[in-house]
Amino acid sequence: MMNGIRKRVVFSFLFVIILIVVLFEAIIFLTIRYYYLENIKEALKNQGAIFANYYEHVIESQSFLIDSDEMLNDFQFQLEVQAQLINEHGYLLADTFPSLISENLSHYPDVKEALTGAYSTWIGSKDDTHSKVLALSYPLRVGDEVKGAIRLSTSLEPFQQFLFRVAIFLMLIGCIVIFIGMIVSVFLSKTIVEPVKTIQRAAKKMASGQFSERITYARKDELGDLAETLNFMASEVERHEKVKNEFIASISHELRTPLTSIKGWGMTLQSMAKEPIFKEGLDLMSQEADRLVLLVEDLLDFSSLSSMQIQLSKQEVELTSLLKQIIWQLKPRAERQDIRLRFVQLNNFPPVQCDPDRMKQVFINLLDNALKFTNQSGDIWVTLEAADSHLYIQIQFTIIDANT
Repeated sequence: MMNGIRKRVVFSFLFVIILIVVLFEAIIFLTIRYYYLENIKEALKNQGAIFANYYEHVIESQSFLIDSDEMLNDFQFQLEVQAQLINEHGYLLADTFPSLISENLSHYPDVKEALTGAYSTWIGSKDDTHSKVLALSYPLRVGDEVKGAIRLSTSLEPFQQFLFRVAIFLMLIGCIVIFIGMIVSVFLSKTIVEPVKTIQRAAKKMASGQFSERITYARKDELGDLAETLNFMASEVERHEKVKNEFIASISHELRTPLTSIKGWGMTLQSMAKEPIFKEGLDLMSQEADRLVLLVEDLLDFSSLSSMQIQLSKQEVELTSLLKQIIWQLKPRAERQDIRLRFVQLNNFPPVQCDPDRMKQVFINLLDNALKFTNQSGDIWVTLEAADSHLYIQIQFTIIDANT
């Protein structure tokens, strides 16, 4: 059970730590990606604006088509980009990289947006190399009229390599954090499980009857409250046990005194009796007094009774004689109730090893219940039979209608 609690605590801590690390690193990664990508876009936008402002006062509609290559080559771009001049119809006029002049680029979303008068960006793959690029198209105006656009494109391969290195770094940091979290979670689970084990061991001792056991736990938390509650419970049980034992000892002493007198006078009367029936009855009374004395001694040994560890005094017993004695003892009661109490022994068998007092107590209880629940004019049969190595004792109740 402790392993189960420890595993649940460790796995719960790890799950929370992994979830936090994954979310935190995902936020960091996306933030870095967004920040650097926006910086690239801003840099391309600034370059496009500078190019547009620089040439706005020299670009004329008559010379735009003629001087496009010269204008593009004369401008010093601060970034490593591919610059493309596009006329108002979307056709490519000049390119800093070898390209197919007069190609129509108006199908690109950024070019289409720039020709309407607003700058726009686009991320995609180049048709020839299939590499990832970021393109920004900025409108070129003469007065208020859009005469074309400057398209600046840069490769995203270095950016993607940078993001890959950032991801590897974040994964390493995350693994380190998770490993440290695992160590911390094991330690924290130990601080929870070990006190529970201590309380469990003490509770088992208390359950076995060692009520003097106390739980030592210094922390003032829920486990501390539980330990104090168990200690209080053990103190109360110990106090009640002491009161109970004192009461039983007192009652046992009070019972033993009259039993001694009864046994003494029974033996005296037995020595004076001359008729056999009186001698047999007084002898039975003496035996029952001895049995009651033994019961009183069992009360004194209450710890054995509560733990179900009653000591048996085994000896060879003739069950036939024992059952006949019990039936003879209960026969007056059966006659008063108009019940026929009969004993039948089907075969002979040797004596058995048992505690005669305990066995007698069992038979008396059984027959007492039989007399209690048998109607008037009924029959109670006590059958004793031995078969091979097994002994069968059967108490059969036969109810006979008094009118038949």
